[in-house]
Amino acid sequence: MNENYDPTEALQLISKGESMLLEHGIIRTTKIVAEIGEYYAAKEYGLQLATNTVQKGYDLIDGDGIKYQVKCRRRFDNRYRKSRNIGLIRGLQKEGYDVSIIVEIGEQFELVQIFSISRSKIVENFGEKTNIAKLKDLADHPIK
Repeated sequence: MNENYDPTEALQLISKGESMLLEHGIIRTTKIVAEIGEYYAAKEYGLQLATNTVQKGYDLIDGDGIKYQVKCRRRFDNRYRKSRNIGLIRGLQKEGYDVSIIVEIGEQFELVQIFSISRSKIVENFGEKTNIAKLKDLADHPIK
């Protein structure tokens, strides 16, 4: 990852292209949201991406070996898609990570909010799924 590169312009172009592809029925879904969430989490928390892109259990790691799972949601408000269950986060009880970082991005991939919460708090307070607002109330490190 090039830390000196500002991806803002490129992300805005992706947003426009994605909307056009959705309008014409070329795509129905994408996987770039997860990658953008991991990018923001790594940048904001100073973490390294896991070496394997299909790594089970965690996405980022710090210098002490603490493993971070990133959950990212994208908020839409255009005529082609409306956000539904924007706050719903699934898969929280899975093992393999120490801290979960929750990232919410806007329609043009801009960072809306980001915070972290330890896995132990998640296991103690939530089931397999919950919403962003409930997680944020117990956040360990709100950034934005």
